[in-house]
Amino acid sequence: MSELLGSQDCIKSLQKDLADIQAAIVDVFSRTGPVSFTSWKFPDKLSCNVDMLALLEEYDYVDGEDAFNQHSHIVLLELVIDRLLLLLQSVSVYNEVPRGRQRGEQTQQTTYLSVGLVVKNYCGNLLLSANKKEPFKDTKPFDSNNTNMVLSNPAITSSKTELSSFCASALSSASSFDFVPQTNNTPCYPKAEQHHVSCQTTSSSLIPCSACHQVQSLLRNTGDALIDLLQSEGLPSSLQPLAAAMEDIVGDMTSGDVAQWAEEQLRDTSRLTKHLKDVQGTVQPLEERIAVAEME
Repeated sequence: MSELLGSQDCIKSLQKDLADIQAAIVDVFSRTGPVSFTSWKFPDKLSCNVDMLALLEEYDYVDGEDAFNQHSHIVLLELVIDRLLLLLQSVSVYNEVPRGRQRGEQTQQTTYLSVGLVVKNYCGNLLLSANKKEPFKDTKPFDSNNTNMVLSNPAITSSKTELSSFCASALSSASSFDFVPQTNNTPCYPKAEQHHVSCQTTSSSLIPCSACHQVQSLLRNTGDALIDLLQSEGLPSSLQPLAAAMEDIVGDMTSGDVAQWAEEQLRDTSRLTKHLKDVQGTVQPLEERIAVAEME
């Protein structure tokens, strides 16, 4: 196997595998929003912030550079592990959505996680999802004949009116209470599940309204303009990685994407505001000195 280390075919194959895995990750992110897990390959970065395009360009095959090609081969193998772990982590988050499990500990994970722990967590979530669906296989289909037999039973018929009156009294008493959400043990749902649109109906809940589409279009345009402005000033942009990930997404953003976009855009706005204040603090004393010099 040593003669394959650094070969052009292996490097090109690994680059294609990484592109396919990254596409799958972006597809999951379109449902959950970007998840914040520490990168296995780069512990000082979040996995969602790793620039894969730049890394694929940097660690490409170079003719006549055997040592560099072998190094690139090893780095690409490590990136495959890093991307596969992120895919397992994001799918685990997606599987937790129906159960409403808390994501606070996972989405803000900033410490190192071993490969075995990530795989174990993924398998556990997968088994829980499978076990949750298992009871429905044993459910018997509805039989109208059995229903008629039950309703024809005199004992059940005699208690039918009592049950109806009990249900009516229970419903009337329950309607007198106001629902108070439990703030102590409220599950922390993923951003993709946060969808509060008061004007939606049952028939239109899955169709984005024109107002939502216009707001998302305006949000993207202002975000792109903000990124260009930051780049012209030589400042980093927190929104740029997310905007690059959203370029391959077809259709409207999810509610989780919109929330993440707004958060990153607010960070960039704060960064630009601070920069303008610093520039103003530098320019204003110079203007005052020039004014004094002209008066003299």
